[in-house]
Amino acid sequence: QNYTDGIVFDNDDVQVTLENRTCVVVAQETSRFDLDDWLDNTDQGFDPIMAIQPVFGQDISCGCAERGTSWSPYFIWWPCKVFNECEHFPVLGEGYDGFTKQYNSMRHDIWDAIVSRCGLDLNEYRFVGYSRGGAIMSVVAFALFAESLLPAESMKLVTFGAPRSLESLSSDFVHGQFEQFRVVYRSDVVPMLPISSFFSNKLKHFGELVCNTCAFDDGRDAPPFSRSFSGQDHLEYCKFYGDLDCLP
Repeated sequence: QNYTDGIVFDNDDVQVTLENRTCVVVAQETSRFDLDDWLDNTDQGFDPIMAIQPVFGQDISCGCAERGTSWSPYFIWWPCKVFNECEHFPVLGEGYDGFTKQYNSMRHDIWDAIVSRCGLDLNEYRFVGYSRGGAIMSVVAFALFAESLLPAESMKLVTFGAPRSLESLSSDFVHGQFEQFRVVYRSDVVPMLPISSFFSNKLKHFGELVCNTCAFDDGRDAPPFSRSFSGQDHLEYCKFYGDLDCLP
């Protein structure tokens, strides 16, 4: 679908709309099959998932108030003993770089759009995304839950062909805490990625797996990487619905 007033960063677009008393938050690409998006998918490593709301207190980002020891209080290379107090954004967890940096860049605008377009008194806030959009929405939903910005009973996450997005501890923290469905079609390669074993098993899926004609066993972190993967299956999720243009 095409909406107006999207929140855009690089090649990713997040839309927030109020539909029949449901706040729908959808991540989509500004253009399909964009090379820059696929290069972003290969960004390796982890980024901190930053909070949306600031807090006041001591933090490393506030600078050092006191260094050194009793015999060397002005030795500037000595580790900081006391940090300054300031308004700062806490780290909520860790996520895969290629998706977390998009969340960190758009998080304030996404939250502002939810508040202004939907309000905070609805029964359902639905987060939806396909492919990398699903990974970005997974990070968004994790952050909103971790900060208790929305009631867990009102949140619903639905992803289609989404890759792994959260570090294992962050994934464990949010798994099953609200409605979470991740749809996988047949032997789609994208949900097998990034390959967790490449990161010492530090990446993990979360949510209930909904699998259509899959050739692997159900499981929390399924599907595992397989040589029988299919790139074509990643492009055919609309066979679920018989609609060739059903996904964001």
